[in-house]
Amino acid sequence: MKKLITLALFITFCSSSVFGQSKSDLLLQIDSLKKANVLLKKNLDSVSQYTIVYKEIRKKVVRYNFKPADFPKILDSILTRRDSTVLGTKLLHDSLSRVNTQNLAQKDEIAKLKYFVEEFGGNEVQPSNAKDLMGVWGLNLSGYKVIGDTARNGLVVDKLTNTDKLVQINLIDTDFAEVQFTSGKTIKCFYKINSFSTNGAYYIDFSKGDDLNIRLYIIQTETGMKVSYKGKGNTLLYGVMKRI
Repeated sequence: MKKLITLALFITFCSSSVFGQSKSDLLLQIDSLKKANVLLKKNLDSVSQYTIVYKEIRKKVVRYNFKPADFPKILDSILTRRDSTVLGTKLLHDSLSRVNTQNLAQKDEIAKLKYFVEEFGGNEVQPSNAKDLMGVWGLNLSGYKVIGDTARNGLVVDKLTNTDKLVQINLIDTDFAEVQFTSGKTIKCFYKINSFSTNGAYYIDFSKGDDLNIRLYIIQTETGMKVSYKGKGNTLLYGVMKRI
């Protein structure tokens, strides 16, 4: 009987020890599972974010289903295309800038040519014979003076402070003309055309006693009719003549 009681007590002790140890292990496992669950949730959130990024890239950039493992190659391709586009845009911008600069230069050149055409006669129809000179002509003249010694002469612009220059001539008929000066003075006179030429210099003499004695030299050029005559004070007057 005593032995049975002792055996029962031993079994009870062992069972209690085994049960206690299993409960502790179970608690440890539960704690480990909780930690693992938290980690899995974090990983799941990360995966969800990557999934959103993947869907957006697939939808808006790549536009086809691709394997995530292939994304580095796809990214390199996208960057290459972007660099090419940026380079192409820069080249296009540079080309447009050059074209714009050239256009501005051409506009400036056209404006200058227009000015010279309007100011100096341009491609205006020019006289083909002496009779074609009859009519009214306007003159735009500047003054020049000879300067220097005999061996080294030159021309300088004269301010024309004391020069009353021609501004208009009217060849009325084959003998009579009317000339007008910057002062407003008008003189009716005789005139004579000498050695008329369409490809060389010729001249017109205007005269009226002591009041007027001018020899106007003329040459017809591609840019209009150029004229000159000698004014007072050894001043050479040179410019253009255009029909009015």
